[in-house]
Amino acid sequence: MNLPAKLFSDRRVILLVWIAIFLIKLSIGISHVLAAQRGRIAPLQFGLNAIEYRGSDPEAGKVFDDYSKSITRTIDAYQRYNQREHIVAAYGYFAAALTSLVSILLELRGIIRGYRRSQQG
Repeated sequence: MNLPAKLFSDRRVILLVWIAIFLIKLSIGISHVLAAQRGRIAPLQFGLNAIEYRGSDPEAGKVFDDYSKSITRTIDAYQRYNQREHIVAAYGYFAAALTSLVSILLELRGIIRGYRRSQQG
C-alpha cells in the first residue's frame, strides 16, 4: 500500500482534516458577521461653508446641495448593500460549517464503531 493511501485510510487523520475545515468555515462566517455589524460611515455633510465659495448665485448653492445629497444617498445605499452581502456570505459559510460538522460526526461514528469491533473481535 502506498503512503497517501495508507495516510488517508486512517480515519483519525480524516477526522482532523474535517475539524480543520469546520473551524476555517466557522471563523470565516464569524468574520463576515462582524464585518456586517461594523458601524456604517456617518453621512457626509457637504455645505457651502465647508469650501471657499465666492458668489451670490442661489442656484449654484442648490445644485451643490443636491449633488452632496446624491453622494450621501449613493454611499448609504452601497453600505447597506455591502452589509447584506456580508450577512448572506455568513449564512453560506455557516451552512458549509454545518455540513463539515455532519462529516465530523459521521467520521466519529465510524471510528467508534471500528473501535468497538476491534474490542469484540
